[in-house]
Amino acid sequence: MTKIRVCFDTSAVSRLFDSDDRLKPEIETLKELFRLIDGREQYLSVVSPVFMVELADAPEEKQEQMVGALMQFSIADLPYNEKADTLTLAYIDGGVLSQKHWHDLAHIAYATLCKCRYLVSCDTTHMAREQTRTRVEKINRTLRHPTPQILTPLQLLEKLQ
Repeated sequence: MTKIRVCFDTSAVSRLFDSDDRLKPEIETLKELFRLIDGREQYLSVVSPVFMVELADAPEEKQEQMVGALMQFSIADLPYNEKADTLTLAYIDGGVLSQKHWHDLAHIAYATLCKCRYLVSCDTTHMAREQTRTRVEKINRTLRHPTPQILTPLQLLEKLQ
């Protein structure tokens, strides 16, 4: 059986350890989503190599927490793929987001090339918004790539329940 791949960007894993009280409902939703996916055999949770690059820039305590989450929820890391760089450039050239958002677009590129059904992000400013979804879908359709659904944790949790 082919597993349904769910890619988590750095913001989704990092949010688990946010101390802002205003984010507690979102954090609880995220924990529930991780438990739901981890408990079902038909899903495979993954992170892109971009996650590891961004993780290296995080404070040591945050690094330890995030690596712990990867192990706790059986999240696999995707292998490096040079085609992801090419696709990321296509997204920039296509006006999805600017060069400044390379990492965000690279998460999308990896999720696309690895045929993830879902890409989960807490970044509603750039990633999990309709304009980004529409532009990515247009480019992917032109290049004949499947497009992952870019969703917030709550959106995916509602879809899976």
